[in-house]
Amino acid sequence: MSALVFSFEAFRASARPSVGNRSSNPIAMLSFEERRARNIADNFYPTPPEATRALLSVEAFDGPIWEPACGEGHIAHVLAEAGLDVIATDLNDRGYGTVGVDFLAQSAMRGKHIVTNPPYGNGLADLFIEKSMEFARETGGKVAMLLNLNSLCHRSRTTWWRSHPPARIYAIDSVVCWSEPDRAPPRHFAANRYYWAVWTPDHVGPSSFWWLSAAEFREPVVTDFQSSLSNPRSFPCQTVQTLLPSLPSPSPSKPLSFAWLRQLSA
Repeated sequence: MSALVFSFEAFRASARPSVGNRSSNPIAMLSFEERRARNIADNFYPTPPEATRALLSVEAFDGPIWEPACGEGHIAHVLAEAGLDVIATDLNDRGYGTVGVDFLAQSAMRGKHIVTNPPYGNGLADLFIEKSMEFARETGGKVAMLLNLNSLCHRSRTTWWRSHPPARIYAIDSVVCWSEPDRAPPRHFAANRYYWAVWTPDHVGPSSFWWLSAAEFREPVVTDFQSSLSNPRSFPCQTVQTLLPSLPSPSPSKPLSFAWLRQLSA
């Protein structure tokens, strides 16, 4: 099938420093192999929590979720915080979940849904998507994958997308999946943009498309409503209607946000 993610050689080309900038960029001074070892060891690119919170603001999951590339638990932890049942596994040991589990070699589904940021390179994301869709057809569950936005627009992938359209696509801005908090990501890497692709077994026809803002989800969900009223700066801008049963609901066509409550408590 057509690749859904850039090949390793394409990544290598994109990582090559621009002429004239090498001496001013310490990362560019490293050889490609050194940058490869530092930047993509085991394809570990942790998902910032706001990306998963954004997904949960628009998608509901009615059963256990398998996170098959859990890493240090960045996605699984947010799902569990939301009260969802999560099965977290990974091939590599990063101190979270059940380790030593090769997702692509599994023969049995471990949940109803799959939510993950799959490993990239050498067609791994392609294989994760196909395997996940096979499992989801058995359980009637959803598959939600965080993918690089470039994967939607490459000419070698058009045929595949037409044959396997997600039910919904959510572009999400300003998300950086970077694994080294002690240093900033390279400029070319920070420029990457991502989207959630959500497949459902019963979907037929074109995909729907919507935009999500990561900035609206960078704070945890408010759980103590009374203390939040006394501190309006603690309000996150995200859908939390279940926290406000005593307050009037907005129009059904618009999600409930804490933004208007800031004015009430000012």
